[in-house]
Amino acid sequence: MAKQENIRVAGVVVEALPNAHFTVRIADEGYEGHQVNAHISGKMRLNYIKILPGDDVILELTPFDLTKGRIVYRGKEKKVEVQPQAEVSEAVEESAISDSEGGSPETPNESSADSSDQTEAA
Repeated sequence: MAKQENIRVAGVVVEALPNAHFTVRIADEGYEGHQVNAHISGKMRLNYIKILPGDDVILELTPFDLTKGRIVYRGKEKKVEVQPQAEVSEAVEESAISDSEGGSPETPNESSADSSDQTEAA
């Protein structure tokens, strides 16, 4: 009987657990929304690659048990902020309130800072 290949999927780390285990939400089509318990692969442990909640990762899942996985790669590009659903709705309401009030934080006037530097040099 031939060895079955591992399934590679992309996901986002939701929670860090003890002993280099993580809860990961799968982002690939066909598996969307599933959460998997995953551990770090040996090469990532040896090279001290740190994984934090919000990191994009690539998982290997065995075809025999799709609830467990191994993190084999950590994405370098951007970190996605993972928020529970209740916090997301609160954040949307807060942004709507701040948009209706208008006004943005004032930035300091750079020209006045430049003129003070010129007087000190003279």
